[in-house]
Amino acid sequence: MLTLTLRQVPTLPLEAPILSPDRLVGKSLAEIETLPLLLGNRTVTLGDWFAVSGDSSMPDLTIIGDCGRVKSIGVGMGMGTLTIHGSGGMHVGAAMVGGRLEVHGDVGDWAGAEMLGGSLHIHGRAGSNAGGAYRGSRKGMRGGMILIDGDAGPELGALMRRGLIAVGGNVGDYAGNDLIAGTIALFGEVGIRCGAGVKRGSIVSFGGAIEMIGTYAFDCEYEPVYPMLLQKHLREVGFEPARKMPQPMTRFRRYSGDRLIYGKGEMLIGLG
Repeated sequence: MLTLTLRQVPTLPLEAPILSPDRLVGKSLAEIETLPLLLGNRTVTLGDWFAVSGDSSMPDLTIIGDCGRVKSIGVGMGMGTLTIHGSGGMHVGAAMVGGRLEVHGDVGDWAGAEMLGGSLHIHGRAGSNAGGAYRGSRKGMRGGMILIDGDAGPELGALMRRGLIAVGGNVGDYAGNDLIAGTIALFGEVGIRCGAGVKRGSIVSFGGAIEMIGTYAFDCEYEPVYPMLLQKHLREVGFEPARKMPQPMTRFRRYSGDRLIYGKGEMLIGLG
């Protein structure tokens, strides 16, 4: 396993898209130390900021330290495992294709943005636009899974096309806005305008009521099988908020919308 230990917290943003197991695998420690990073507008080397140790023969990378100012860790990651023992900056896991990325701390904005595959598990809080689309893009997350144990900021899963996002804490405004397809599972309180502009897909609340916008219509109360399977899956992949539920939630109120678009999306509100 290759280990990178942050020497000191940078005072400027440190751009580090090279910090991905599939980009470092097979390189010698000396080669890794000379790889370029961008500190503000100045090029520096990886060895200037990280102590490099371990074995890089396998795509298994561990980063230790408060990397809250280190941006783009794991961007485009395609395989292997990446574990951050500390916080991560903006764009953690953005455009991931495969592999497993785990953060034992908080992350900045755009975590998992436009993700294509793989698994991103954040054990702390996430900023805005997790799993979302960059400005001007037509599609956000297109596959894979994002698990956020803590809170998440606004515009969670914006323009999401495929995949699964689960949030254990509270979520900011406009969660799932312009959702194209996919599933968002929410276990805490939800901000305003949740589900605005949804075309298809599912937003499932296991944590309480959602302030429904006027373009959603109540359909029924029922006991669908899908949320039961979803809760089971989340427990199996180690999502603690699902594991801590005293018993699975079985009964839901179903709303369809956004009826200004197609009305083919759904909002399921758990009743216990």
